[in-house]
Amino acid sequence: LHAEGARAILMDFGIARSADVRSGLTQTGTAIGTPHYMSPEQAKGKTVDHRSDLYSLGVVLYLLLEGRVPFDADSAVAVGIKHITSPIPTLSKGYGCFQPIIDRVLAKQPAQRYQSGAELITDIDALDQAELAQLEKQGSPLPPTAAAEASTAISARLGGTTQIRVSPPDP
Repeated sequence: LHAEGARAILMDFGIARSADVRSGLTQTGTAIGTPHYMSPEQAKGKTVDHRSDLYSLGVVLYLLLEGRVPFDADSAVAVGIKHITSPIPTLSKGYGCFQPIIDRVLAKQPAQRYQSGAELITDIDALDQAELAQLEKQGSPLPPTAAAEASTAISARLGGTTQIRVSPPDP
């Protein structure tokens, strides 16, 4: 995160590729990525596009609101199956204003998702500001266990940029 303007920059390019590269990153029928953040089509090993990235961003949004990912299981395969088949979970009491956004950004079919980041931003900007202010005033409506299970972000200033290290919760 940059101090000026609080700009966030992607820091993990472990599986990234240039958008203008004609060949795929993986072979047909294979998938690569972090299972908890994979779109259904990615979990199936199908072709992905920017809407898959928006799905992954939706998982991050859900995590920020709930303190946990929307789909979890004991294995990567089971997580992938949940992304493909399980219904989108309902947000905790108090976060209902975000449910239409979560429902759309985590839609199983790419055509039913936001088609651009601008569409997502438009819906976020359209949230009732009074309701958001009330949520902020009340604090987190999460049960203490859900808040305690959230990862901890630790930042450090290095060479003009702030780097974030996310650590798992304490056992």
